[in-house]
Amino acid sequence: MQLLDSDILPTQTLTNHFLQSPLISRANQIRLPGLDRPITHNSIIRLMGFGNYTWVYLTEPSKPVLITQTLKWFEHQLSDFIRVHKSEMINPLFVQTLNNPNNATLEVCLTNGYTARISRRRIHMVTKKLARANQSVNP
Repeated sequence: MQLLDSDILPTQTLTNHFLQSPLISRANQIRLPGLDRPITHNSIIRLMGFGNYTWVYLTEPSKPVLITQTLKWFEHQLSDFIRVHKSEMINPLFVQTLNNPNNATLEVCLTNGYTARISRRRIHMVTKKLARANQSVNP
């Protein structure tokens, strides 16, 4: 069987089509593959990347949800979230404190008790975004 050029779609077309129709349904809501209803941004505590998959930690269920999207895809969809590490994003609404256990590391403690270590190269950007998010919440 021989394939014709018309039988094969270019990969760029498939990717662009997928990115042009994101799974966002309304403002501050996102539809995730595998879940039947949209989720508000405020119900997502953090996201942890695992290769081409992402673990989404929500406020309601005790177990995280595994989604078949990369963390980079979520970074474009959830612009108000902060990427603290190569494999982790946090929701600034759930940040409780910033810890500095020694001079070289900085950690973010979330309200659910989880502590996320901030990557050395992202410390300046994360603190800047957290300050901006704090100003918008507490004017």
